[in-house]
Amino acid sequence: MNTFALNTYRDTLVDFTRDIYFDQDKHSWIVTNNEITKQILKSDRLLANSLPDKLANSGLNGPVRDRVADFYSNWLIYMDGERHQLLRTKVRTYLDGIVRRFSDETIKRMIINEMASGSKEGLVDFVEITQKICRQIMATVFGLKVEEYDYLVKISRPVTELLYGYDLEQIKAQKALDAIGRYHQHLHELTNAHKLNDNGFLSQALSDPEISLSLLINVLVDGEDPLESLEKSVFFLWGQSGLLNLRSDLKTIFSIMAPFTYISRIAAEDTIIDSVTVKRGQKISCIIPEYQNSGSPHHGSMAFGQGVHRCLGEPLAVKVAKNTYEILQAKKKQVKMVKYAVNNDFGYFTFTELLMEVN
Repeated sequence: MNTFALNTYRDTLVDFTRDIYFDQDKHSWIVTNNEITKQILKSDRLLANSLPDKLANSGLNGPVRDRVADFYSNWLIYMDGERHQLLRTKVRTYLDGIVRRFSDETIKRMIINEMASGSKEGLVDFVEITQKICRQIMATVFGLKVEEYDYLVKISRPVTELLYGYDLEQIKAQKALDAIGRYHQHLHELTNAHKLNDNGFLSQALSDPEISLSLLINVLVDGEDPLESLEKSVFFLWGQSGLLNLRSDLKTIFSIMAPFTYISRIAAEDTIIDSVTVKRGQKISCIIPEYQNSGSPHHGSMAFGQGVHRCLGEPLAVKVAKNTYEILQAKKKQVKMVKYAVNNDFGYFTFTELLMEVN
């Protein structure tokens, strides 16, 4: 297994000497003990959905609050109901079918083309190359041209930004609602102009009356980040210490470079966890443990979440990473890491800088 020093959130933002403690800055209980995490994820008193409490404590006026509550009722990342689980299964079925039809040859061609166009004399910026690769991959999955995909992602950002803060603010809520309107209008224009590929996710989902607009935006804006994170980590290993073998190196990535850095739950009622009382409405952030060996080099990890809330894009991300790995392993070129940097985000890991010399 590859070993190296990598200064990440595990070293700078979490106190691993304590199993569970409250962090005032993060407004959350922090759990670092794997066994406690397993108990939390099994508890029906600890929910993924924080929206009801946020709405109840927000200063949003009636009409805006009602529209926000209605729209986000199908935001699958957080919802726990039986209907939401059925919708997740349906979306996963659509996406898995698209990923199966997305051939390794096509993926490899996209990766090789972007690497060739981004390679110049001297330094190569693999953050930029990764972003271009992932935009092409995601646009293909959604059945769009890259520029149309970029535009939909851009206008959708306020929709997700509203959820990531600790409080729901009136201005952000209104921006989110405005973005929802623009997204709906643009989808209508794309459909009328016959710009959606029939085999892409958007075309399939729009023909399904059970798939809501909020679900479409949820899948769109939350899909690219984990793919990009994993892809950068493969390039990082190649430049930092060289590639050993796929299983071992995926284990390294999912151990210390997991795209998602914690799994969160909200207490539906006062709950005692390992002798501490978590009050109703308080957040619990379970730090994703290091790789747990269970056959597959990625299914034994919580790197893409856990249970019914596991990331829907995991099969695509792993497929792209494997193809990238095979391309890099076959290269005879010499590569040297020049400079890298990681983000300082508690919830999501990625490389913000990845400069290498490739000869």
